[in-house]
Amino acid sequence: MLFWQTGVRKGANVFNRKVDSDLIKAAKEYKIGFIRLAPDKFETTQRDFLLGNADSYQGLIPKDLKVLKDVLDAFHQQKIPVVLTMLSLPGSRWKQNNNDKDDLRLWSDQAFQKQAAKFWQDLAKELKDHPAIVGYNILNEPHPERLYNTADSAIYNVEQSKVQKNLFGFYSSVVNSVRQVDSETPIILDSSSYADSNTFDKFKPVDDSNILYSFHISLLESLAYIAVQKD
Repeated sequence: MLFWQTGVRKGANVFNRKVDSDLIKAAKEYKIGFIRLAPDKFETTQRDFLLGNADSYQGLIPKDLKVLKDVLDAFHQQKIPVVLTMLSLPGSRWKQNNNDKDDLRLWSDQAFQKQAAKFWQDLAKELKDHPAIVGYNILNEPHPERLYNTADSAIYNVEQSKVQKNLFGFYSSVVNSVRQVDSETPIILDSSSYADSNTFDKFKPVDDSNILYSFHISLLESLAYIAVQKD
């Protein structure tokens, strides 16, 4: 947690299909403070990288895990810290890897939430001592609202008590599972509605001292916000 408590941190997303030395050197040259890495596009012989198959998680794929560790090693060699996030979890396959269709099973089936918790426990057990890791970001931009209302224009017209109860239950399960094998690595939790700032205040805190809460905001939105605050 010390990494996050000392000064402002400026990082960048890496959601690439491949992470090579040129990308890492470029990040170093641009003085990027940390990388938020999502490996879901990495090549694999399985249906889903690391997961094997998001329809039924049976354990980490050893070859994929080695690929991920090699990438983390390369970032560490350049002294670039890494936040690891996932775009897919059991029962929640990333839309771009799912024929552009939302996969909402994670939010409607407790079995998938248990599988997701086991996946993160397995991953934390493997990575807890890796010197590059400064955080586990459990799921990029969760949107359980879609379970209750699929219309784009109506995503906020959902009873947030249902959404937040679902999200809190899921996050609590994952955090508890991770803490059984890793008590120290910060865990980062995105707000609902695709990590929207408008739902950030609905968060119910998880009972853990090493938790960071996250929302995403576009540059234009942040400029508008700054302008309003200055006025």
